[in-house]
Amino acid sequence: MLDLRKEYVFELNKDIVIHSIPELDKYWVFNVNSGDHYEINESAYFLISHVDGKTNLENITSSFYDEYSVGTSIAENDVSEIIKQFLDSNIIRRR
Repeated sequence: MLDLRKEYVFELNKDIVIHSIPELDKYWVFNVNSGDHYEINESAYFLISHVDGKTNLENITSSFYDEYSVGTSIAENDVSEIIKQFLDSNIIRRR
C-alpha cells in the first residue's frame, strides 16, 4: 500500500472533471476521455475539490478536520483512505 506523507501534493489527472449539485446531495467525478464516472459522497467531494496541485496533504487533512469536526486520527484515516482510492482509480496523481 502506498505510504502517504503529509508533504505530498496531489493534482487531478488531465482528463478528470468534478461536478456537484449540493442541493440534491449529488457529487461526481468524470473522466472525459474514457467516459468513466463515479458518484462520490460529500466528504470525498470536499477532498477532491482541495486537490489543486498546490495544497499538501497535511493542509487538506486539516481542512477536512475543520469542516467535519472529527478527531485528528479519524480525519487522517478518512483522508488517507479516500486519497488512496482516488490514486488507485487514476483520478488524481502525486505532483
